[in-house]
Amino acid sequence: VRYEKKLKKKFAKYLPDVAISCTQPLSKALFETLKLSTDGVKCGKSGFYSTDETTLNMLSDAHPVVPIILEWRKYNKLITTYTGSLISCVKEDGRIHATFDQFGAGTGRFSSSGPNLQNIPTNGIGKKIRKCFVAKPGYSFISFDYKQVEFVVLAVMANVPKLCEAIRQGLDIHRFTASFVLNKPMEKITEIERKRMKAVNFGMVYGGGAGLFLEFVEGDWDKAHELYKKYFDSFPGLADGIWELKKYAYKGYNETYFHRRRLLQPIYTTDESWARASKFRLAVNGNVQG
Repeated sequence: VRYEKKLKKKFAKYLPDVAISCTQPLSKALFETLKLSTDGVKCGKSGFYSTDETTLNMLSDAHPVVPIILEWRKYNKLITTYTGSLISCVKEDGRIHATFDQFGAGTGRFSSSGPNLQNIPTNGIGKKIRKCFVAKPGYSFISFDYKQVEFVVLAVMANVPKLCEAIRQGLDIHRFTASFVLNKPMEKITEIERKRMKAVNFGMVYGGGAGLFLEFVEGDWDKAHELYKKYFDSFPGLADGIWELKKYAYKGYNETYFHRRRLLQPIYTTDESWARASKFRLAVNGNVQG
């Protein structure tokens, strides 16, 4: 909390009349007052340029205030989403009693509430938060990690031989895909490149597009589209497989690998392009995550 307040003070030195937590005034300050480049930056229906994490990461070298905003958001999220809510959930016995619900998420995956224990961060200061969890005397915590299970399921359901073989060999799937897209041997892929490709691979599970590659090319949409095409050219069958999953948007239901079905509102019930795109994403993710 003390560090979060320090970051606010640092921010105020550059933009004293702007609240760091208000996105529209912040957008105006960054792109009108400081005149940062808007190349590759999304503009919303309200007329304000985006200040999301992807955008700010692209602009992190453009002005000293941008890294401060990113750092503040990280700590503010830790306070509001994690530490504050966790403390309020401690019961009289000094312990937290979360609820795990098999039907809390539409796809059928387990969800956690009161508090949500599934989104405690694993990196950075998140490790310190995790140290606060202590098992009862005589008991132990056990951690189960499915290891990129959603992308593995996508590769299997889409029947992509090259990806399936890499999975069977136990290769790091994110380094593997990055090596094809970036034309580099797997051992030469940096941690940053792996992290970005991980976001791409999981973004595909949610029906993402060329925008997933913007971080690779500093916001250049033309280059992002080139990488997007190269991604699918490198793994024959993936594009067709994703399209087969998208077709469920017309059928009005999802169906998982083990034939669990979930009813959906068919895509032809709307003419709005954003709503149709949302239904396509739901069709892919519902089949895979389910």
